[in-house]
Amino acid sequence: MYFTQKMKKELINKVLKENYNLYAIKLRSGIYTENAEELQTLVNLMFEAWKRIVMSRSWGYLKNYDGIIKRLLFTYSPEKGGYEPYFYLLCLRKRKNYKVDEEYKIRIEEEKLKMQTYIKWFSAWATALKLCTSTSVGFSLVELDRLEKLLAEYFTNEKYTLVPLLEETRKELLKIASGNGTHKLVSFHGICRYKNRHVSVER
Repeated sequence: MYFTQKMKKELINKVLKENYNLYAIKLRSGIYTENAEELQTLVNLMFEAWKRIVMSRSWGYLKNYDGIIKRLLFTYSPEKGGYEPYFYLLCLRKRKNYKVDEEYKIRIEEEKLKMQTYIKWFSAWATALKLCTSTSVGFSLVELDRLEKLLAEYFTNEKYTLVPLLEETRKELLKIASGNGTHKLVSFHGICRYKNRHVSVER
């Protein structure tokens, strides 16, 4: 199942009409390789790490958000010698109804959430993945003027990377690396009408 225009529209409506903030979080492994077996082993470790986070107390950090879409993606760096798998999360969080003169409270809330993501999520992710020297967690609030652009990028039909792959051999490499259909490349957690349902983009 691929992302559809309907799914994209649902998410945009939820963010804009229902007064949500949208956050982008990347859980990175920090390891690059072009070896299919090494990539597959790393991807397996990442999915096991995610299960540990969900099943442990760390799930409380995820509950700070009202909905999460998680994608497995790969980024390529010739300088670092190959592909790096990472999880790209889009997280919804209901906005609080602060008064106009209480904008500082919004900033405080954002900074608090940001610090919690860096400290608690990094600790949980690094511990679960057991690669503490190379793992990283990225966090950013998606501004409304960037929302369409980010979703156009995120809701792509390309399974494995946000940058279109030109060679079929590389697509086959990443298909093997991602588990050849054994993992859900996309999952929804309490979001839109897909609440509590995991969705795979593999046909």
